[in-house]
Amino acid sequence: MKCIICGNKGEGHHVLTQKAYPELREKKFNIMGLCRQHHSEWHNSTMMDMIGHYFAVKVWFQNNGWTYCDVKKKFVPPSYS
Repeated sequence: MKCIICGNKGEGHHVLTQKAYPELREKKFNIMGLCRQHHSEWHNSTMMDMIGHYFAVKVWFQNNGWTYCDVKKKFVPPSYS
C-alpha cells in the first residue's frame, strides 16, 4: 500500500478506529494508505486539518464514498448497513 499523500511505502490507516468501529475493520472506504510520517501526522492532527493541508486526502474521501456534511462540518462515511 502506498501513501496517498507522498507515494512512499505506506501502511493501512483506519479512518474510523478499529476500537470504536470493529465492524469497519476490513471496509475499503475506511482504510487509507499513509506512510509512517503522514500516519503520525494524522494522529497528531484532525481529519479536517489533514484535508485542508493535503488535497489528496480530500480526493481520497470523495473517491471512497464519503460525503461532506455541512451541519457536522466534516466528511461522513458511506452507509455500510
